[in-house]
Amino acid sequence: MKQNGPILFHIRTLKNPKSPSSPLKTEIIFRNSLILKQNYVQLFQMAKIDKKKQTATDEKIQLFDPQGNRLYLTSEERALFLKASLAAERSIRTFATTMFYTGCRISEALRLTPRRVDISGNVLIFESLKKRKDGVFRAVPVPPDFLDTLNMVHDIKIIQSRPKSPRIDNPLWELSRTTAWRRIKELMIDSGINNGPHLCPKGLRHGYGVEAISKGIPLNMLQKWMGHAKMETTAIYANAVGEEQHDIASRMWS
Repeated sequence: MKQNGPILFHIRTLKNPKSPSSPLKTEIIFRNSLILKQNYVQLFQMAKIDKKKQTATDEKIQLFDPQGNRLYLTSEERALFLKASLAAERSIRTFATTMFYTGCRISEALRLTPRRVDISGNVLIFESLKKRKDGVFRAVPVPPDFLDTLNMVHDIKIIQSRPKSPRIDNPLWELSRTTAWRRIKELMIDSGINNGPHLCPKGLRHGYGVEAISKGIPLNMLQKWMGHAKMETTAIYANAVGEEQHDIASRMWS
């Protein structure tokens, strides 16, 4: 039988009463005409969602906790953090400013090596860790002055001039993830940022995303910089509030 016109359907998921979080059955309900069995199977395979794969590639982002508390740093708080970072001892200063200027995850920063510092290109190259496979890299632009400091503290150019040196693939910072997390938190406290759930490294990363949106960075570019698998994840940063939202809304008023 030949199907004329568009095929209209929707997906219905039946819940398991014994385990509400686990679907018992997924059905496709067709809203017009009859469809051959082979078309049904093909459409079902195209439409069903593999939740395990989705979890592996999508970073769940929330800008507010269940109590309505903000989970990202504002522009003012980011400025306070940067000021405190620049006053820290050299190694912690470069680590903190790397996170500030790139919005990277702690684990990604800790795997940064001299080989992945592109001074002439003004970018840092991170391996995106929340991917289905290893070896997925992204280049994030950074200010030249920051790269000068990174080079001075970590001898980047000297190490890169000796490509056979084992140091070229050694991490720039010999910090555990726990210690790195604690150092970032300490800098936030020292900077005078008010206490709250936003006072953590993830709040710094989220603040980077919100700041980028408020400055007019295109979503597709921000998606690449932050290493998101899907545009929908990056778009959550457009749900900024307060001063950030007013900055965006002011473009409508001028």
